[in-house]
This record gives sequence, structure tokens and C-alpha cells, in this order.
Amino acid sequence: MLEQSALEKPTISVDSLNKNCATLSSMPAYFSTDRTYNNLIGSGDFKLITSSDLKLAIADYYKNVDLIKLVQSTHEMDLVNAFQPYIMEFLDYQAVPWMRVDDYPLPPPVEGNRILTVINDQNFRNIITLKMHILADLLDLNRSIKQINEKLVELLQEHTNE
Repeated sequence: MLEQSALEKPTISVDSLNKNCATLSSMPAYFSTDRTYNNLIGSGDFKLITSSDLKLAIADYYKNVDLIKLVQSTHEMDLVNAFQPYIMEFLDYQAVPWMRVDDYPLPPPVEGNRILTVINDQNFRNIITLKMHILADLLDLNRSIKQINEKLVELLQEHTNE
């Protein structure tokens, strides 16, 4: 979308532009279940784990999960406060087909070509750039939690084999 916005005239169809706008409103999320960890901490049974390396790795994992939750909710608010109002004001919301349910189809857009009037606008590029920053931030956090998960699994395997 950013490349298309820099062109004098987009090289992809209006439908594709609108569908790409719809993907901008989606948000990848990382979810973790922490009931067992909370039960171990709350009951005092976490002390049954004798390996300090394993305890630190588990605590590090959940510290990072909390960070991811915070960042995800902050970025979601960025999208709600920036992207959705932009769509409402400058695009035909019906033409941006996100979160549609087949049971409740929307009628065809009235001004589906409206995206062509804003695609070269700096505000449009700023919205797309904001989303790219959000995705880069979330991707970095997800890569970090993946590395922590891998380390944690290795430690668990080592300690269960002892």
C-alpha cells in the first residue's frame, strides 16, 4: 500500500486497494495461558522447582508475556484511535471488507473508488507507516518470546531427563 501510494496512479485494482486497507485493520496477537504458573506461584508450589535457571526462564517468559499484552493493547488503541477514524472520514467503510460475516453481508459500497482520492495523501501514508511500525514492534516481541520459549523447552527437557 505504501508503494502504491507513492505512484502517480495505483497499479492494482480499486478492489485490491480496499482489501489491502482491510488487512491494515487486522492485528496479530499472542496469547498465553498462565493458569498453571499462577497456581504454582499462588500456592507456593513454585518452590518445588529446584533449578534456579528453570525458575528464571519461566519468570522471564511470563514477564515477556505481560509486556506483549501491554504492547498489543497499546497498539490496538493506536489502531482504534488512528486507523478506524481515518477510514470513517476518508474512505467508503463498506468498501473496506474486514470482519465480514457471511450471515450479515453488507450491500455494495456506494463510493468504492473513494480510495483513489486519498491514496496519494500524506495522511494515508502516515496511517500505513504507523501500521508498519506497529507490526514491526509486534514481530520483534513475537520473535523474542519464541526464543524464550525455545530456551524454556530446552531447560524443561534437561530437567525432566535428570
